[in-house]
Amino acid sequence: MVSVTGDTQQVPAAPPPAAEPEPPRGRRATAAWWLAALIVAASLSVVGTWPLALHMGQLWSVRLPGTQHGSLATAPTGSFPGNDALQTMHVNRVVIDNALHLREPYLDLTSGAAGPEPLRTSSLDLPWTPVEALLLPVTGLVAAYNTVLLLSTVATVLGAFGLLRRHTRLPLLALAGALAYAFVPGRVFQLSLHFNALLWAAFPAAAWALEVMLERHCTGRNWLRPALWLALVAVIVALSGEYHHSLYLSGMIGFLVVWRLVAAAVRREPLPLGPALLALGAVVATDAYVLAIFRWVFGSGVAGTNGQYAEAIRYAPKGLGALVHKSLGELGEGLVYLGWPVTLLALAGAVAAFVRRRRPGAAFGEAAYVVLALPVLFLTFGPAADQTLQRILARLGLPHHVEPYRQVFELVPFLRLQRVTGRLLVLAALLLVLLAVVAVDAAVSWLAGWLAERDLAARSRLLSGRAVAAAGTAVLVLATALLLHDYRVFRSVLRPAETGNQVVAALKTAGDQDGPFLGLPVYGPTYPWNAASTYLASQTGRRTLNAYNQSPASWLESRSAALGPLTWGQVDASALALLRSTGTRQVVVMDEPHVYCCGHSWREVVSALLASGHFRLVTDDPPFALLELVA
Repeated sequence: MVSVTGDTQQVPAAPPPAAEPEPPRGRRATAAWWLAALIVAASLSVVGTWPLALHMGQLWSVRLPGTQHGSLATAPTGSFPGNDALQTMHVNRVVIDNALHLREPYLDLTSGAAGPEPLRTSSLDLPWTPVEALLLPVTGLVAAYNTVLLLSTVATVLGAFGLLRRHTRLPLLALAGALAYAFVPGRVFQLSLHFNALLWAAFPAAAWALEVMLERHCTGRNWLRPALWLALVAVIVALSGEYHHSLYLSGMIGFLVVWRLVAAAVRREPLPLGPALLALGAVVATDAYVLAIFRWVFGSGVAGTNGQYAEAIRYAPKGLGALVHKSLGELGEGLVYLGWPVTLLALAGAVAAFVRRRRPGAAFGEAAYVVLALPVLFLTFGPAADQTLQRILARLGLPHHVEPYRQVFELVPFLRLQRVTGRLLVLAALLLVLLAVVAVDAAVSWLAGWLAERDLAARSRLLSGRAVAAAGTAVLVLATALLLHDYRVFRSVLRPAETGNQVVAALKTAGDQDGPFLGLPVYGPTYPWNAASTYLASQTGRRTLNAYNQSPASWLESRSAALGPLTWGQVDASALALLRSTGTRQVVVMDEPHVYCCGHSWREVVSALLASGHFRLVTDDPPFALLELVA
């Protein structure tokens, strides 16, 4: 049977033709491996977040290694830190409520309440918000969110397993690579805070669908099903609202399609025009949507420090060594660690990929992944790549005042809105893990050929086929276990979701007819500390004056500044007038440790507000205190 794997049409070298009359057995073996991958992925997802599975109704985060200070320090017990994970839960609840009430899906009618215009969000957080919507009535918001955290890791393993199986004859090796991809420390860190980690499965899934589509087209088979799957993945990522991930995915798809077209033209093979047009059409359509919705929500730009090159320098990995050393970078955003084993194997795999493309049995487009890895790694390191290049040129005595990444940053609008270059690890890790798998597969193939040539298997029972397979399996399992252990950079931290708190109950009982509430501390809308208030609003069905939103709303900045003195217990006439004009009677003071620290206590704020005579205490149940404005 003729197949096309990569840039060459060829007859597969393995399995031998004699094995082909047994498709049912092959299907059973394939199903068994998929079941094994599912079980292993689910088990390690639970282990990696343990003991979350026992406390699904609690808030999960991770503790960074070593002694940390400031924003990276572990929050004191009993406090309630605001972070991006709380905001993601709020956005998910907003999207679900909009769908249930048939409203515009991008509206946020909960945060930034009582303003001249409603806030909006570009994040629909697909495909996970529908899953949360099904779980929400049964489990509650926090447990539903924690469930999709676990499921996203399972999906990432399965997506990577499907792709990597096409690049090795060893299913166990493909599973090992998939586990490495899903549990790299950078992804685990992002999973504890940001929605982007829930979309890592999309990248191997898209590459897998693209490979199958092009292969089927070249062999004259029906390629429409994988084409639709590719388009579906691209659409889901675009609708998720993850602006950067959508454009990363588009870049990967576009590069691989163009590579295949050029390779076919060079070899004078039939061009896969139909699949190429569909794939590129999906890229154009989804990118057009992403850019249009971004402009609809944010206008010409976003609030905050995005677009400043100083921010790119701040959050970039601390040198190329971050790939093999556990360097956290600023606030953990520079963590791109893969380790020496994966990195060295990826280098060997890059060589093997170009060798294998000339031999029978070559997999689809491995050379393309090698070439793609170069610009992806350059963009992942960003300013760190510039600094390394400058040092090399200086040592060679050459002009070294060059900054290629900065020049690209200034020229490409997309990069100016990407202040955290390490987020591209989603693609960089996939490419390096794939090449590492290629290297191991090539080594196993060479070893098998070496043994066969010398007929050593027939001379020694120790080198019998089964013994060699058993030894190889043991080595691979042990190596994978050691790698995953090395990737255990973080430890889980669980905190109460405060759903049974008396303040939460009082807000919920009063209902939104009592108007919005103000959460203290209150900062400008780009500060994540506001997420404690938006989370509380989503849990109680109330609106809040607070907002954690990067829409360029000058009125929201002004309002936050006017209410800001209340954060420190300072009551003035303008703040009181603003509360009354917005119909806000209730104020919740929260033990937010990023703000109330270093000698400042949230209890002092409560006492100062009560001492002003303008507020009375309704309920005090740490970490919250509910106050009411005196008429």
